[in-house]
Amino acid sequence: MDSNGDSPRPPGRNPNIGKYSPRPIPLFTTFGPLAALGWWLAVNALALAVWPWLAAFGRRLPDLGWAAAKGVGVVALAWACWFAGSVSPWPFPQAGILGVFALMAAAGFLIWRKTGWPLAGELKKALPLLKLEEAVFTGLYLAFVAVRAFMPDIHSIGGQGYRGGGEPLGITYLSAVFRCVTFPVYDPWLSGETSNYYHWGYVVLGTLSKLTGTDPGLAYNLALPLLFSFTGLFVFAAVRALT
Repeated sequence: MDSNGDSPRPPGRNPNIGKYSPRPIPLFTTFGPLAALGWWLAVNALALAVWPWLAAFGRRLPDLGWAAAKGVGVVALAWACWFAGSVSPWPFPQAGILGVFALMAAAGFLIWRKTGWPLAGELKKALPLLKLEEAVFTGLYLAFVAVRAFMPDIHSIGGQGYRGGGEPLGITYLSAVFRCVTFPVYDPWLSGETSNYYHWGYVVLGTLSKLTGTDPGLAYNLALPLLFSFTGLFVFAAVRALT
């Protein structure tokens, strides 16, 4: 009991407490427009790494599963890092994430060597659709990047939606993931504790942020355009596959 008769607060139990997270090295640049290009390249690199994984159902789709590969690549990287960091000492700093990406790419290459999929003939036939999907994805991404370039404020609580509102909560959890060296994620609101707030989306985007070495403030304004472009691409691909 302390002098006020209250029980002392137990020490924090989160494994991130007291550990130093090295600052990621920007793989591209911290300059906004070039950082946006870097995220676009990273998403496509992850998609290429996992595309051979989707051979089982990709053959049945008109785009050979390319649209799905974009989402699967980003989510698979985050899940692998989260799982490895949760059950083993695998580090979550940038070097550990790059290691997971290298393993994913190696697995994709071995699958491609064994199956030969996607085949050159299939790619040639699907190429017009692949170009169209890439135009949809890139166009939506760049359009929303331009919107965020003119309205980048993520700390205002005076308005709603694109003027602020709930965005301070988002940047807080994205920053917490960015600073983690292992899992589970610490609670940025309650010092020393483990987060009990749903935060998987921030793990996905925080992993991409650490992979590219993009600070949370800039990463947040790139994450929103990325999610917007993913939504448009998936809707387009689904409609095309059903018609």
